[in-house]
Amino acid sequence: MSIKLSDTIPGYSNKNYPWDEIINELPMSGTLIEVGTACGLSAVTFAEKFEETGRDYTIHTIDHCVGIEIDGISYTRYQQLEYINQVVEAWDNISFTRCDFFKRYLEPPTVLFLDAAHTYQDTLNILRRMKKAEIILVDDYMPAWPGVMDAVDAFQKSTNKELTVFETAHDNIMSCAMFK
Repeated sequence: MSIKLSDTIPGYSNKNYPWDEIINELPMSGTLIEVGTACGLSAVTFAEKFEETGRDYTIHTIDHCVGIEIDGISYTRYQQLEYINQVVEAWDNISFTRCDFFKRYLEPPTVLFLDAAHTYQDTLNILRRMKKAEIILVDDYMPAWPGVMDAVDAFQKSTNKELTVFETAHDNIMSCAMFK
């Protein structure tokens, strides 16, 4: 059995994420923007799952890259960028920009994967800006991140978009919210 790149990139409990359930809800092709790259684990996992299911996606991932702590291990911004570069070099359909999302992106993608800005206002602002995306996925919809939960709930109430919550089994408390 060969080792997948997703097995070598630091991240949060990727094995317990409901990838197959989520991927099955997505269109067969399009553009995915990920806000909150960390070290690139989600981006590379999306790429691997898209390839496995015959989907044709361009993935663009965005992060400030100021360093991150994952499972008690601190990664400098340089280490973060090193991992992200491995991901981008391994996949022709993944690109990366180190920037502030709000200064760069206006056009909604087919799919938005939001795993950053875990405050109420930042999360709600991104959701409002990208409300025309066909599908919006919001990671960390859980009590440990009340700002994310409150923003997702407020956005759902104001838009009446269909909301599905996928349990991720990460520490038995985490989930991913999906708007269609």
